[in-house]
Amino acid sequence: MAEHSMPPGSIKKFWPNGASKVYRGHSVICHLPEDSPLRETIQEIHEALADLDFASTAFPGEALLPETSWHMTVFICVRDLERAPTVMPGDGYADDIKHMSSLTGPYEDWLEYTKSALGDLDLDEGSRPPYCLEVRREIPEITHSIALALQPLPGSGSLLALREELSEATGIRHPNHDSFKFHITLAYITRVLSEEEKRDIKFVVEEILAGAPDDVDFTEVSLCSFEDMQAFNVEVTLADAEDDEEDGDGYGGVDRDHEVDAEDW
Repeated sequence: MAEHSMPPGSIKKFWPNGASKVYRGHSVICHLPEDSPLRETIQEIHEALADLDFASTAFPGEALLPETSWHMTVFICVRDLERAPTVMPGDGYADDIKHMSSLTGPYEDWLEYTKSALGDLDLDEGSRPPYCLEVRREIPEITHSIALALQPLPGSGSLLALREELSEATGIRHPNHDSFKFHITLAYITRVLSEEEKRDIKFVVEEILAGAPDDVDFTEVSLCSFEDMQAFNVEVTLADAEDDEEDGDGYGGVDRDHEVDAEDW
């Protein structure tokens, strides 16, 4: 299969056969907790996708992501292959690195910069975990990936406030900062899909989602680095709700009866 036939969002991360490419970077994420009831749902979806008769060409090999990859991205920091000014620290930030090697200097320098910027960050009380999000029953449009859509619920830590704090600390503000959608990516698409194949994926995933937990809790938020999409390694833990509970801090609880309009996604 020609690489140019791959969706643009996948081509930097995977080969057409599903083998991972090196795609270094670091982001602030929430790993899906080991004891989350949503894990069983995702595992069921994983198996159902693997059973589709076109799986071996649509999301082969490592493109169907393993458990070590299951996470929710909160804030994208620096990616080695993407150094445009619009996605890097802005004016007044990291001036020493910019002076020495501009925006395209060694990736390791940028990882150290972000670790330094976030290592001593004391998050506001309102933006600390736990974060509770509704698990939407309809998946996002299938373009380069298959994902679960998540919608923040009132009464838990504010992810929007957290993103503002992270932007202020790092100097990074992506063009989609205000429209970012929270999600869990399950697979990357390695070739262009037919409309029928997209409908089949949508049907299989949403049939399982009908019986999924209503919401998902994330209790820890961390700066993580990655070499590819297979695993995300903790560099700095920004906040852990379990530690906060041990220190006597708590939160008021989540409004699980809150209704979210479809257009909010």
